[in-house]
Amino acid sequence: LTRRHLNPLYALWTGLVEAAQAAGKIKSMVPSYHLSLIIAGASYQYIASRMRMLEVYGIDVNTKELREQHASAVLDVLFCGMLASPAR
Repeated sequence: LTRRHLNPLYALWTGLVEAAQAAGKIKSMVPSYHLSLIIAGASYQYIASRMRMLEVYGIDVNTKELREQHASAVLDVLFCGMLASPAR
């Protein structure tokens, strides 16, 4: 599993992050492997927590709508931050 699937997936993510860092689109102060782990953790932890999410929040994370909502939220927080802009 690790050699056949996970290592190539992490290599892909790391390569994409490094390319974005080289292009100046992502801060290079954070190592690419660290960002790859953040992306991976945010991806699989959500699905792995299905039973807890059902018990605590009454939601089924296996629905397409919630998976897409989660993916959008992760990308938004990762690339734009989680702090709201102050009212002007």
